[in-house]
Amino acid sequence: MAIKNYSDIITDKKTPQTEPLFGKKMAKNNAGGWSFEVDNWVRLQRFIVLGSSEGSYYVAERPLTIDNAKSVLKCIEEDGLRVVREVIEVSTKGRAPKQDPAIFVLALAAAKGNAETRAAAYEAMPYVCRTGTTLFKFVANSNALRGWGKGLRRAISNWYTSKTPDQLAYQVTKYQQRDGWSHRDVLRLAHTKTFDVDINAVLRWCVVGISDGGERSVNRKEHGTTVYPAVGIVPSLIQGMEDAKLADSKAQIVRLIQDYGLVREHIPTKWLNEPEVWEALLEKMPLGALLRNLGNLTKNGVIAPLSKGTVKVVEALSNRDSLKKARIHPISILIALKTYASGKGFKGSSTWQPNQKVVDALDSAFYSSFEFVRPTGKNLCIGLDVSGSMDWSFSDSPLTSREIVGALSLVLSATEPNVFVGAFSSTFVPINFGKRSRLDDVMKAMQRIPMGRTDCAVPIIHAMQNKMDVDAFIVMTDNESYCGAVHPTVALKEYRKKFNKLSKLAVLATTASSFSMADQTDAGQMDFCGFDASVPTVLADFIGGREEELPIAEEVE
Repeated sequence: MAIKNYSDIITDKKTPQTEPLFGKKMAKNNAGGWSFEVDNWVRLQRFIVLGSSEGSYYVAERPLTIDNAKSVLKCIEEDGLRVVREVIEVSTKGRAPKQDPAIFVLALAAAKGNAETRAAAYEAMPYVCRTGTTLFKFVANSNALRGWGKGLRRAISNWYTSKTPDQLAYQVTKYQQRDGWSHRDVLRLAHTKTFDVDINAVLRWCVVGISDGGERSVNRKEHGTTVYPAVGIVPSLIQGMEDAKLADSKAQIVRLIQDYGLVREHIPTKWLNEPEVWEALLEKMPLGALLRNLGNLTKNGVIAPLSKGTVKVVEALSNRDSLKKARIHPISILIALKTYASGKGFKGSSTWQPNQKVVDALDSAFYSSFEFVRPTGKNLCIGLDVSGSMDWSFSDSPLTSREIVGALSLVLSATEPNVFVGAFSSTFVPINFGKRSRLDDVMKAMQRIPMGRTDCAVPIIHAMQNKMDVDAFIVMTDNESYCGAVHPTVALKEYRKKFNKLSKLAVLATTASSFSMADQTDAGQMDFCGFDASVPTVLADFIGGREEELPIAEEVE
């Protein structure tokens, strides 16, 4: 057949997702479709927030991590100080469910950046590595990336010496070793020195313990304070921990917890099956630790029907101010909810009988973990990708990407007055989310939806076919769309032409890949990453922002 118009061959309307749009900067994604390639700075932010610990359905962890690391290096070469600022921004505002990616990027900046970047990275280290665990992560990364130069030794030494004796004692006793590193190892390599007698006592305790000549020294009391000959006078927390090692009854352990404020990590393992010990620990247990120990508290009878422990746990999970102050990430609550409700540990063989009041409190805490959500009042169509690739683990957790997007869509459904939600792969399936829908019910419903090939244009096409008035499409996906007859950005422009010239598209990514369905040259399209407390607010700002005429599909004769 003769070609009537050569333009018919390259028109966007006839370009499937297996081919790039003519004149657009696109790249083949991991599923074989063509998507917009995000720049290195977007990739940097995605990696810091999402990481790549579990890889993705299409790309294994190792190649995905290497690919992201190369992108991070390019950013460091271009503007290392900006990289450090990005790390601080994500870390201090609690935007990422895990600190590991941010710590890796900071260590990479310290190892590969110029002198100014290295100095900034070392200065930022205490703000990003706020606990002993994160310090060990930084040390492990730094040790693999570079040698132990003066800058690294100085930065690590400052982490120890900039704290008060009590603050330091808490960190070195609660987080004694991680990732094959101990404080003894780190201090010896860092050559840490200080003239502060009290800090020096803590550091000596880390290195030599309370032993002298290989045996425990007999301590003596001076003015009510324990003095260890090989160390000196240590903070009371260390004294309490050392006494716990010698305790021969649970009554003694309970008294030490009450007197010294000991936490679970300070208690010898043999006492962690005693209900009385867990009851004492619960009194001042931090929220993060509470979420991690709900199973232990239930298994040991502290959380039980009509118990005081249950009342205390529910009150703690219901305190919105405490949740915000503790910077509890919404994903952490989702993980706690799924793990606790399942009655078994994500890793290990521990089991328990879930308490429904605690499950209800976790459900409510998820909503409380988000900042105040300002409803836009706009008509929203939310498309949830439930294709096979979305059944992959999210950030090394018991949650899948499909469960994550289902949970966030429930938050939007509960706050926005006009929302239409559907799940899609190669077809679109409406989902009825009511104002009283529960998170665990939604996650179960998401698991039952059939999987298929990915076509991120489906939500927009469904809206056109059903003549829906949509102000904004919110597509939550891993950006591995490949099977559609038309690209999502083309479908959006066609929708604008026929129904709403102001309609927008927000794409929320669940993986740290280099692709996006959103065309960054279109002011009405925006790419998001992560699922932290600020996402609903940023979404509302984008959707409810200034109204201006946006690109529509062009006529092709």
